[in-house]
Amino acid sequence: MYSTAERQATYYPHIDGLRTFAVLSVLFFHVFPEWCSGGFIGVDVFFVISGYLITKGLYKDLERGTYSISNFYVRRIRRIFPAYAGMILFSVIMGWLIYVRC
Repeated sequence: MYSTAERQATYYPHIDGLRTFAVLSVLFFHVFPEWCSGGFIGVDVFFVISGYLITKGLYKDLERGTYSISNFYVRRIRRIFPAYAGMILFSVIMGWLIYVRC
């Protein structure tokens, strides 16, 4: 994988700021639709930023000659699976509490 120095050299805090605005716009769109009628655009912004970052990582791997499709998917799974498993667990627990227990 990448060393700490390589990760720090490619970290852009302003991109996290853009992601934050994108997520907040979607959140406000769902909570206060009359205040933020165009908040759904945050989804597009978030996907564009994510695509840029993933493509940049793939490009660096190709330049180094370290690209592997299996490594790519292993990194995606390691990054996404914990949040996915947590959401599934939360949904099962809430479903049980709301629909079975009542």
